[in-house]
Amino acid sequence: MQIGDLISFGKYEWRVLDIGDKAALVITTEVIEKRVYHNSLVPITWAECDMRKYLNGEFYDKFTEDEKSKIIAVTNETQTTLGLTHMVGKIQRITFSI
Repeated sequence: MQIGDLISFGKYEWRVLDIGDKAALVITTEVIEKRVYHNSLVPITWAECDMRKYLNGEFYDKFTEDEKSKIIAVTNETQTTLGLTHMVGKIQRITFSI
């Protein structure tokens, strides 16, 4: 597997964005579903938003048990009004700096 390759995983086709130590960062080649970040217009962090709950719940549960065993949990840190929060998630969104 190389950066730029297309791979099939679950019901989707993914592009390899980066390869690390026994892991690959991938993104789907197609829009899977249009969803809002959060269902109400309030200040909210990634740790608490509806999109994160969907990705790590309903979307994640669409994978088979074998596929789930290959998805690596990632711990992220985010600053919230309550201080530094450590979040563990299986499915993430990608943020680009411009």
